[in-house]
Amino acid sequence: MSMQRLAFKVRVRLLTTDAGGRKAPLRSDARLSWAIGNPTNNDARLYFSGELSPGASCDATLRPLLSEAWEHLSIGTVISMQEGARVVGQATITDLVIGVSAPPEVVRFVGAARRYCDFIQEGGVASLHERLSLARVMLLELYIGAVALPKGDEPEAIDESGPVPQAPSTWTAFEQFEHYWEIFDPYAGDEPVTGSLTEDLLDVYLDVCRGLSLWDSAQENAAIWEWRFSFDTHWGTHAIDALWSLHRACRNV
Repeated sequence: MSMQRLAFKVRVRLLTTDAGGRKAPLRSDARLSWAIGNPTNNDARLYFSGELSPGASCDATLRPLLSEAWEHLSIGTVISMQEGARVVGQATITDLVIGVSAPPEVVRFVGAARRYCDFIQEGGVASLHERLSLARVMLLELYIGAVALPKGDEPEAIDESGPVPQAPSTWTAFEQFEHYWEIFDPYAGDEPVTGSLTEDLLDVYLDVCRGLSLWDSAQENAAIWEWRFSFDTHWGTHAIDALWSLHRACRNV
């Protein structure tokens, strides 16, 4: 059974700083909470061109993380934009967009990809034990999901004009578990070399984020191809190297 992706065209306006809004501009791809009457499934990402300053307005695309919780909304509905419990702006729905149908294995991978990217962006403040445990769970879910992704031909054209993923500045290393020994090719008799958990996790993050950027700009086939190709050629190796080390680290922390 496939699932359809729901999105909204919206006219969004940020409150001024004096009115209790943000002090800094809002960037595209922001994950925010919205007052839709469903406090457990009200997160959505907002996409627009450039940055949106406090007090400014623009047209944007709003993509819920869980479409089913948003299906009751209609054109003309005004919803409040929240950061925590604070209202920082409003969006008026101007159109509904039903995306292409996505097979369940793709839907599962997209969910795993978002959870992994959120962990990398926000997990730097957790304890060492929590970060090691979460990294192992998130990476394993991501790896299993990637194996199930369909293989396809490279798209003829890919629009990569969106924001370029950057490693978050808040990420911190894994202390005594940061570096480990690895063999690059287990079938070639290579000498062991030093690996880095942070390098592994951030390389996976950047590749997966690149695919999410394509997915959220309605380039679904390009996103699936990007995820599968980069998994087979790059980030899958980083994920396996990290999982082997994380398994040992979680036993010893």
